[in-house]
Amino acid sequence: MPILIGMLDHRVKELARVFITKTLESGYRAAQCSDPGTAQGLTDRAFDEVIDFRRSQVLTEQDRAAPRWAEAIAWDPG
Repeated sequence: MPILIGMLDHRVKELARVFITKTLESGYRAAQCSDPGTAQGLTDRAFDEVIDFRRSQVLTEQDRAAPRWAEAIAWDPG
């Protein structure tokens, strides 16, 4: 059964969105945090580190799944 995007935790969606906007170098959108993301514990440091998520000391393993997922669906044609 496929996972529907509406069923994902907002924290996951927010990290995926910020990762994509940072890879596109869209600083304006990447710098914007949503209230639900902040309420779920996302910090400016987490958003700063999402672009280099593999080496992040702030993001949890679950958090790292969001940019990995976004990277796969946005940039991996396979």
